[in-house]
Amino acid sequence: MKEVTPMDRRVEILVEERSMEEFLKGFLPRILPDGFSLGFNCFIHAHEGKQHLMKMLPNRLRAYQYYPLEVFLIVIHDQDSADCLEVKARIQKIISENAPRLPHLIRIACRELENWYIGDLAAVEQLYPASKSAKLSKKAKFRNPDLLTGSDELKMMTKEFSKISCARKIASIIQIDGNKSVSFGHFVSGIRRILGR
Repeated sequence: MKEVTPMDRRVEILVEERSMEEFLKGFLPRILPDGFSLGFNCFIHAHEGKQHLMKMLPNRLRAYQYYPLEVFLIVIHDQDSADCLEVKARIQKIISENAPRLPHLIRIACRELENWYIGDLAAVEQLYPASKSAKLSKKAKFRNPDLLTGSDELKMMTKEFSKISCARKIASIIQIDGNKSVSFGHFVSGIRRILGR
């Protein structure tokens, strides 16, 4: 029996908005196992918000069964103000109903992508030196960044913050390990596990 290699697989990553796409373009090459590369066998698809993602998901799932390569699906969704377990269960239900055998990973960014940045305030300060944000990491408020609203916190730290620009730039400097965001840690470990690193 022929051994399955990364060349026999295709990774489809569905995200709800462009800022996550921009972040992943810069970050994923740092953690993808050998044999996987963006634009070759690993593709990111940004949607126009979470409703658009959820609307498109069933059609995409049904199409994946006709792909000539084995598809691994990764869905990344912001928690925002919802219950993260409910969000994950809703996505799981759609996958189970439309592609029950599809290998997949669902990750919820708690509460939003920017919370992952808050988990590494040294990286935020490197990107925005005037913010002096690294010293904030000792404050109790920032011990669990997943409880904050990351974009609001970044706006308070610096007027220079913009979602797309920050996503592009911080992706190459954010710490892979040691980030205080638990959901970021789950995202990294999940990618490594499902893709075999």
